[in-house]
Amino acid sequence: MSNVLSNIPVVILCGGKGSRLLEETSLTPKPLINLDKFSLLFHIMKIYLKSGFKNFIILTGYKHLNFVKYFKNKLPRLLNEKIIISKENGITFLYKNFSIKIINTGNNTLTGARILKVKELLKKKDYFAVTYGDGLSNVNIKKTFIKLKKSKNHGIMSVVNPIERFGKVKIKNNLVTKFNEKKIDQNKWINIGFFIFKNNFFQYLDNKSMLENKPLKKVTQKRKLMVHKHNGFYHCIDFLNEKKIAQNLIKKFKIPPWLR
Repeated sequence: MSNVLSNIPVVILCGGKGSRLLEETSLTPKPLINLDKFSLLFHIMKIYLKSGFKNFIILTGYKHLNFVKYFKNKLPRLLNEKIIISKENGITFLYKNFSIKIINTGNNTLTGARILKVKELLKKKDYFAVTYGDGLSNVNIKKTFIKLKKSKNHGIMSVVNPIERFGKVKIKNNLVTKFNEKKIDQNKWINIGFFIFKNNFFQYLDNKSMLENKPLKKVTQKRKLMVHKHNGFYHCIDFLNEKKIAQNLIKKFKIPPWLR
């Protein structure tokens, strides 16, 4: 199984501006913000490396050169590795145990269109994984692949029960009679952005759509999109306080929750 997974490319969508984290992203793309000595993006990559994936395709746009500099200079220093650089079909960095290809897909390109831009790289592969550059989870990616492989479906999407945004208050005669903390909503599921697709998924993509809109709606209408219900850890970094939560988890635990 490890040999199979090592040949499946992992596409990471890193082209957006991350405007909700403007305190950090005015100078640095959100996936490259530091959580500890490593970037958010490398923490995401470690989730896949742990499962046996080794080939990464980083689709950039906003501040593309920052990604090139990070994987050419900073990460090799942090890992104490010498790397090989290839400039065929984008820029590829060959590390000891994995490879990273960086492709500039444009500043304003929508997520579905970004994936379509690398169709030639992916069409010879039976499967490819897709995720965003801001989500951390200990989702069992190997298990999701096995589920998809055994099916006739075109893709699989991991989902979790969301935590309610607000606590609930009961009131009587202008007095609080009961206060309930925020809790997990067992009746709802949300997409956490960890996908695996078969190569026939390209039929749903076009140059004018977000992945989350037309493409996923089309494959859903055909009843060809599976779900993997994840009951473990998930954390998305959109705002500064969410970055601080992730940093505190790294400080608190020897192995952070998304790598367990």
